[in-house]
Amino acid sequence: MAYDIYESVAGVKFYGGLLDSLRDVGGYQFGDINDPGPDDSAFVYYYDWRRCNVEAGIGLGRAIQRIQEKLRAPGLRFDIVAHSMGGLLAQYYLKYGTEDVVSDGREHPVTYAGAPNLGQVILLGVPSRGTMSAFRTLSTGFSRTMSPEVMFTMPSLYQLLPHDVRGHFVDPQGKPLDVDLFEASIWIRNGWSVFNPNYRIRHPETLRDNEAPAGRRSPWDDPNTRMRGFLQAALDRARAFHAALEREGPEGAPVPVHIFGSDCIPTLDHAILERTLQGTLTMFDVAATPKRDIRRIEKIMMAPGDGTVTADSLLAVHRAGTDAAEGQPARSPVFTTPQQSEPLARASIGK
Repeated sequence: MAYDIYESVAGVKFYGGLLDSLRDVGGYQFGDINDPGPDDSAFVYYYDWRRCNVEAGIGLGRAIQRIQEKLRAPGLRFDIVAHSMGGLLAQYYLKYGTEDVVSDGREHPVTYAGAPNLGQVILLGVPSRGTMSAFRTLSTGFSRTMSPEVMFTMPSLYQLLPHDVRGHFVDPQGKPLDVDLFEASIWIRNGWSVFNPNYRIRHPETLRDNEAPAGRRSPWDDPNTRMRGFLQAALDRARAFHAALEREGPEGAPVPVHIFGSDCIPTLDHAILERTLQGTLTMFDVAATPKRDIRRIEKIMMAPGDGTVTADSLLAVHRAGTDAAEGQPARSPVFTTPQQSEPLARASIGK
């Protein structure tokens, strides 16, 4: 079935345990999300996790509508169980339904258009305020087959970057640095991702302006210009996506949202930037740290979390720590749970 890809990959189980529990303990019957049957009570929404999360969130809403239409049950409501990036999709759908509120550059009000189709939302290890693990992956790649050149092309990863753009970089002494993670010029200056000479694409295919006068180079002939343009567009869209999720309705979420995660594993929260004669050295771990300094550096870089998502990000706590007006932890209103409702079906979303 379509969800089998989430059971295991290369012998490693990812969502197999969760699906087994829902099926064997919860008694849910998994159906084909594209061809649901009357006895099906659970579905897996699968999507291309490399692409924009707005696209995937809208796709989630359309999948729900498709199930309702095929089962002739327009009032059918769903529980959503979402892990990691899937939780951002769930929050987007809850707040905006199938409307694209990012592409036109305007600020749209939160309508909770997805709420009438939902019973409750369960978030598992969701980076509601982003994760520095995404920045590390974009900068250094992931495994031998996922190089920085490959990760650079994935819009969804930029939408996982920390929202607090100036709160996640420090110098070797732990002093905060003013670094805007959503400015392409900063990436180029610091040699991050494909702009690192060690990873740079040596002979990229170029696009030429056939209408340019003879002997005049088009700006597209410069691979740095092309890559910088792509990067800034991806960062701008990520910033708009973050802003959309940050907005709230006047009375909070009309359906319950439950959060589960961890705060017992040291999790990357700060990268250390060290200026050298050769350029900027960006540190994500203590591998090159003298033994006597390891504990000090770990304290600077790490925060409680699950190894990928910090507890503050899980709970949508702002970097400032408190709401200046109320003096209370500043958290996303999506977590307001004013009422309970009885769901009829359960959907599962993975990364």
